[in-house]
Amino acid sequence: MRKLTRFSNRLTVRPLSERDFFSWKKAQEEMLPAKSLFDAPGKPLKECNRTEFKKILRKHREGIKGNQHYSFGVFLKGKKCLIGYLGVKHILRGHYHSASIGYWIFNNYWGNGYATEATDLCVTIAFEDLKLHRVEAEIQPANKPSIKVVRKLGFWKEGLSKKRLFMRGRWRDYLVYALTCEKRGYSLNLT
Repeated sequence: MRKLTRFSNRLTVRPLSERDFFSWKKAQEEMLPAKSLFDAPGKPLKECNRTEFKKILRKHREGIKGNQHYSFGVFLKGKKCLIGYLGVKHILRGHYHSASIGYWIFNNYWGNGYATEATDLCVTIAFEDLKLHRVEAEIQPANKPSIKVVRKLGFWKEGLSKKRLFMRGRWRDYLVYALTCEKRGYSLNLT
């Protein structure tokens, strides 16, 4: 398997490492207050310490070790500026070779097309490096910006999954969008 690092014109996507502590801390400090229901707040500043960061790294390593979850930082290319996170999670092998993807660009970087650019790199990692056949994105129906991201990347809408995820005190409906490796020009040989 490759190093799981990808580049675009403006971004670098790669797993976080211990040397990213100050970038992570600065990103938490600079995040704006949540702008919508879909905007997750940063960590409280009192929790922005090395101990907490090492917990995050440990959790990421455990996911990779178990081949269940891969987490990535999104950085401005050529800089140590962390602007978001990506994840390939719920990986199923065997007859499936599928996973869910997630993306979060910090709200002080919204409106620049970074979510689409970073998610495109995440899909490339899923198909080329992780050898997956299918990726899904679960999105709340009112989250129009997130729906726009996956549609730009060629995902198709499969339907509404009722009461799919318990979040912020209640069960929420999610739209399911999917993409297969063939649609991106890849093939997966399992024999």
